[in-house]
Amino acid sequence: MHSISTIAGISAMLAMGASSLAMALPADFLDKLQSESRLEADQVRDGARRPMQVMMLSGIQEGWTVVDVSAGGGWYTRVISAAVGPTGKVLSQVGTPPCRTTMVRRFVTWRQNWVM
Repeated sequence: MHSISTIAGISAMLAMGASSLAMALPADFLDKLQSESRLEADQVRDGARRPMQVMMLSGIQEGWTVVDVSAGGGWYTRVISAAVGPTGKVLSQVGTPPCRTTMVRRFVTWRQNWVM
């Protein structure tokens, strides 16, 4: 049987961990996700992919350099870019030429409209 102090200690550690994860993302992360300049297709995907929760669970922090392997159309690349902010970097690896073309086109459009 667990003592009350053990349970309280575990709860406190979990609470501190959750708050430190929330603080790791830039203050304007949610504003960027809700921006009207984001691609409509990205906004549609947000409901199923839950970008805020994924970034918090991954522990990505502002200023980091992150590699997005097999980036596909670039949804995660753009979300990670918002998470690392203007001082961070996102390196995207895309496999097939059609994916590369699509991703570059989407990224250029997004980057022109979304001021970091």
